[in-house]
Amino acid sequence: MKSFFAVLLLLCGVCVLPAYGRAPNARKAFNLSAAVANTASGHSVTLTWTASITSTVTGYNVYRGTTAGSESATPLNASPVQSPYVDNTVAPLTTYFYVVKAFCPTCSPSLSIASNEPQANVPGDPQPAPPTGVTTASQ
Repeated sequence: MKSFFAVLLLLCGVCVLPAYGRAPNARKAFNLSAAVANTASGHSVTLTWTASITSTVTGYNVYRGTTAGSESATPLNASPVQSPYVDNTVAPLTTYFYVVKAFCPTCSPSLSIASNEPQANVPGDPQPAPPTGVTTASQ
């Protein structure tokens, strides 16, 4: 019986496994994208994704790294979040890579496989505008 469900999982990729919970990629967040915002108070990266099709998913964990494929094992968020998620802890002149994993407390395993991995290139801080109206006074 177990091998039947394994074969079924391979065929459909999103099937429910009765005694084993839902397949991890059925809970996956899709189409993760990252957008950099520059404001007067600094930079941020806003992440958006398409939610999982699994109703038992209660939120998502966001992971970040500075090299593709090397996101931290510890999520940025303390508890599961929803889309969109804003990362306000980015540094100027740094490239970040992100993945999101769906969290399902009643599933085994409780985290889905990782989403796709977009990158965000945070620019340097803008230079202040040069002064205007400067004149010289001759004596």
